Amino acid sequence: MRHGYAYHNLGLKLFGEVVYNMKEYKDAKLTSEGVEHTIEMGKSFKNVNFTKLYCSPSLRCIETMIHFINQNSNYYVRNKMVVLDDRLMEPQGKHLCNIRKDKLHLEKLIINIDKTFNLSNVAINYNPQYVETEQDIYNRVTSFMEDLREFNSDDDVILVVSHYGWLNRFFQINTGKGYEFINSEVKIIEM
Repeated sequence: MRHGYAYHNLGLKLFGEVVYNMKEYKDAKLTSEGVEHTIEMGKSFKNVNFTKLYCSPSLRCIETMIHFINQNSNYYVRNKMVVLDDRLMEPQGKHLCNIRKDKLHLEKLIINIDKTFNLSNVAINYNPQYVETEQDIYNRVTSFMEDLREFNSDDDVILVVSHYGWLNRFFQINTGKGYEFINSEVKIIEM
């Protein structure tokens, strides 16, 4: 699933790509429209028994995960632990809006959310100035895919909330074809 419509997406529509490097759009949160659309999408999947939940540690992805999964009719799905994973981040170094909060601020943020999070795959020494190469991004996506295959069974129904660029690469590696993703869109793949 791609994250819901966030303030940097709105800023892009209003002012162009300059917003990607403006500090007020750093780690942008969802707009009210993004929240509403994510809730509606969650209602479409309310009976799906997700067995694992993985999420980028970006604020917009965390908010998307919460609003989406809170629509699920299954108590156990709604209360499952969400694994935050740096490997699900948008490619780093190009845009300020893709820089997440440091781990300490992230821990303070999620303490106020009525959900359990696993931050073991979130780096303490996160370097927002590092500019990733295409090979770095490929390695990150394939490392995550390998862990999905190794630590999950064929019966698992896994929800991954990430970003346009990451999802596009994930599908390209798995299917040989990239996809366009709109905000809050869910695509299904069998691995």
